[in-house]
Amino acid sequence: PRRALTLYATLWSLCCLGFTLTSGFKSLVLIQTIFGMAQAGIFPCSAAILATWLPTSRRALASGLLGSFMSLGGALGSFLTGLAISGFTWESLEIAPISWQSVFILFALPGLLWAVCFGYWFRDNPRSHRSVNPAELRCINDNQEVRSTATPGCVGWIMMLLRLDIWMLFSQQFFRAAGYIFFATWFPTFLKETRGVSTAMSGALTALPLLAVVVGGMCGGVWIDFLYHRTGSLRISRQLTPIFSLASCAVCIFLAYFISDAKSAVLLISLGIFVAQLGGPSAYVVMIDKAGPNTAPLFGAMNMAGNLGAAICPSVVGGLVAWSNNWNLVLFLFAGIYLAASVCWVFLDPRGTFTDGVQDKSMQA
Repeated sequence: PRRALTLYATLWSLCCLGFTLTSGFKSLVLIQTIFGMAQAGIFPCSAAILATWLPTSRRALASGLLGSFMSLGGALGSFLTGLAISGFTWESLEIAPISWQSVFILFALPGLLWAVCFGYWFRDNPRSHRSVNPAELRCINDNQEVRSTATPGCVGWIMMLLRLDIWMLFSQQFFRAAGYIFFATWFPTFLKETRGVSTAMSGALTALPLLAVVVGGMCGGVWIDFLYHRTGSLRISRQLTPIFSLASCAVCIFLAYFISDAKSAVLLISLGIFVAQLGGPSAYVVMIDKAGPNTAPLFGAMNMAGNLGAAICPSVVGGLVAWSNNWNLVLFLFAGIYLAASVCWVFLDPRGTFTDGVQDKSMQA
């Protein structure tokens, strides 16, 4: 993870600089593709790091922070971009607008600086880090399950990928990402079409569910770790939490259909998104717990399933509106999406590992 994440951060930062050199649509798409491929390694590497550096009892909060800070960084980036391009005045200080090329250069520099610092400071194994003391090592090793570092062979991988729990993790990620992307794409248009709000107001209201994602992910991590400390049960802390949180979100979105006031409807939807995010860290921590030495590739596959849901969902929304000419039906669609994610967790046992019985069956095969 140390070498890979350092490489990925350097590559996406160089691609960010490369945007300033694009001369046409094809070169823009090429750089954007490489940029996306480099950033796709963030979550698999981060998950592998959390699996090594944190005990099972501490992983939910870290997983929640991982997702929340990604959303926070995206929101902050959009805000800073607007200020940089338009310029701003604060008291007696006046900042002139800068070119879009300069924006990409400014956004590339922190990534390059981070890559240098991370590559120099971080270590894959906590025991190899000079700043980790014996007490911290005992905490890290506390409740860590001892697992084989052997990677399954071809037959073993096939048998793992036929497991119900793996496909339920992939499916819930597909549905949750599909639900989230609505607020980053169609939600402002939805508010204008169904509640008659202005463009400025729709932008302000759209920030509420996105903020709920950030806060809910952090609170969810604290809640899941708290439940695990109090009960010692993986099923109560990791499974029941997303079942009820995602189902509650579906109810809130469904009820928002019957509310005509834009602010009240958005507040109810934002409450639903906040509650849904309370169970969000479960997906990350269950994958880390169950994947063991195979965390990085399986986490990458789960993330890919989420990206697939996010890619398909906007087109489905557009098709639904074109077919029905009724934007309000979109709320029923997303209530169903979050309900489907909840159902996935009903069939997802967080106990055990994905390799239980796989090695024996591989040898027999």
